[in-house]
Amino acid sequence: MKIGALIRITGSSKISVERVAEYEINSGWIGNVGIGYIYNDRLSLEVRQNTPYSLIVNEAEWCSQYRSMEFILGIRVF
Repeated sequence: MKIGALIRITGSSKISVERVAEYEINSGWIGNVGIGYIYNDRLSLEVRQNTPYSLIVNEAEWCSQYRSMEFILGIRVF
């Protein structure tokens, strides 16, 4: 089992709702848990589940929940 963290970098991303307002998208850390398998020391497969997080913070009118899962395939070349 593998446990790690991923940092989100949003740059100047914003969510815009027509005729309402613009909201800043927050940056921060995401935790994740994963499991993987290595075959013949050259091919690897991993599945990671990231912790859910909110894209918009400190807004009473709006809330959001972003969830993601990653499938990673690796091939060792050298």
